[in-house]
Amino acid sequence: MLNKLINRLKSLFPGRQLGAYALVGAWNTLFGYGLYAALVWGLDGKLKFAYMWANVLSNFIAITQAFFLYKFFVFKTKGHYWQEYIKCWMVYGAAALIGLAVLPLLVETLRALLPLAYKTYAPYAGGALLTALTVLCSFLGLKNFSFRTVENSLLSRVKERWALQTQPQRRVMFLGLILAAGFLIALTVCALGLILHWQYYPYTTFLFDPRYRFTDLYETLILARGHTAGLNYFPLLMGFMRAVSQGPERILCAVFVSLWVAFYVSIVYKGLPQLPHKAGWTVLLAVGSFPLWFLADRANLEGFVFMACAGFVISFWRGRMNWAAFWLALAVNMKPHPAVFMVLFIRDKQYKALAKWLVLCVLIGALCSWATHFDWLSFQRNVQTFSDWQQFLPFGLEFSHTFFNLLRLPVFLATQNGLPDSWQATVAFSRLVAPGYAVAMLGLFAFISAHVVFVRPAFWKALLLLTLAEVFFPFVSHDYTLIHLILPVLFFLNAPPMPPKQSVFITACLAVLLIPMNFWTHSFYHSLMYDLVLNAGTFLRPLAAGVLLAYLLKDFSFARLKTGIKNYFSAKK
Repeated sequence: MLNKLINRLKSLFPGRQLGAYALVGAWNTLFGYGLYAALVWGLDGKLKFAYMWANVLSNFIAITQAFFLYKFFVFKTKGHYWQEYIKCWMVYGAAALIGLAVLPLLVETLRALLPLAYKTYAPYAGGALLTALTVLCSFLGLKNFSFRTVENSLLSRVKERWALQTQPQRRVMFLGLILAAGFLIALTVCALGLILHWQYYPYTTFLFDPRYRFTDLYETLILARGHTAGLNYFPLLMGFMRAVSQGPERILCAVFVSLWVAFYVSIVYKGLPQLPHKAGWTVLLAVGSFPLWFLADRANLEGFVFMACAGFVISFWRGRMNWAAFWLALAVNMKPHPAVFMVLFIRDKQYKALAKWLVLCVLIGALCSWATHFDWLSFQRNVQTFSDWQQFLPFGLEFSHTFFNLLRLPVFLATQNGLPDSWQATVAFSRLVAPGYAVAMLGLFAFISAHVVFVRPAFWKALLLLTLAEVFFPFVSHDYTLIHLILPVLFFLNAPPMPPKQSVFITACLAVLLIPMNFWTHSFYHSLMYDLVLNAGTFLRPLAAGVLLAYLLKDFSFARLKTGIKNYFSAKK
């Protein structure tokens, strides 16, 4: 293993490049960090977030002098000054933008951890850590891009590797690259937001608001201890939380969040097609998944629902219908929306499993209600209050992505002539269209169910159609529910080859639904307890979901439906 590591390093640093790069890199590191520290010292107290301005100015000067040193003393290329200078800026500039976003996280974390006497050194320590992290990445970017030759071109090697992969493996690579690009763009937008709107950073971005960190779990633990003023979970979840509520909150939060993240990563690893560096792609797909970030940040109990739904899908796919019925009954007794998957029992004529599921739903619900002395009247009132708050008031626009929000968002934006008028107009419009929306979504779900049962598309497509209905059709569906999309995504990644354009389009749509989009756009309301800040995901995600839904149903025809109904009732089980 040691020999392999040494040979790998030699391939990355041929000949004398390693020594030359080490010398020049050491100088650039000292020069860049020294300039940064000097600017921090000079600007501190004169500008807000002085370390951010110092980072921008020092990078501008350091990158220019580094270009000449690398060109003349390390890579020794001839001519092409302007092209290589631009490429050098692209490499260092990308690292600088990432650093610009990561730096405040490092600095503010260090300020929180360091003793009071050392808090003033947090910007210097954060800059030093950031410098150390970018050295190796910068070399690889400079060697393979800025000063590359044909034989060591990173692009040529990527093309060769792409040509050798199967279509499922290409889907994984394409999805991973889009998620990585989306993650970097999100960091860049947050960095620019810090400079332009410093008072909102890192709040109300995909990095989330620290005021709400783990708040869903904390609030549920308080409710489980007997304070039922905000009770809006089904008896199964409340019974479980009551059983563990006497434990330390921080430990429970760490255990649950770690469990959900580990489960997510494990099923992604198991579900990816076999390809080189499978572990790396697994980490990339996990890190680039916004729903996982949001669920972990809020510590929402949707993580348990997701685990139960995953158990159902895996059991159903393996033909273990009794287990599938059990897991789906658990999921429905946590939240009602996973009930859409019972359509798969009807699709495969698993009527016994469907009956077992119904019986288990009733038994589990009744047992948990009895064991927890569940107050259904209080539950109904609290659910109604929560629905009014999220479904009709504009507060539901911030972290919800449903088609219902897509309808009422233009009304809210078009009436911004005063906070009371706008909110009254939004509430009035929401109440007006809510009955029609409910009928329309029920009709659309019935249409999708008929397509799944009678036309019988591929399993990954049926699962994706039902998941889109589960996530985007309700009046209220927060961003952490998007985590359910990873289940059909994994089946799609393993699907047999299909027309390349279709494969690329579906992969791109799924990636758009998973990448971070909670960028600060405009603050409509601000208080110590709550903000209303709209973000790009409020309208981009339902738009992307609508396009994907229409694309998946584009091959529908009544002739195929009629033939499918005839075959369904005439064929044996």
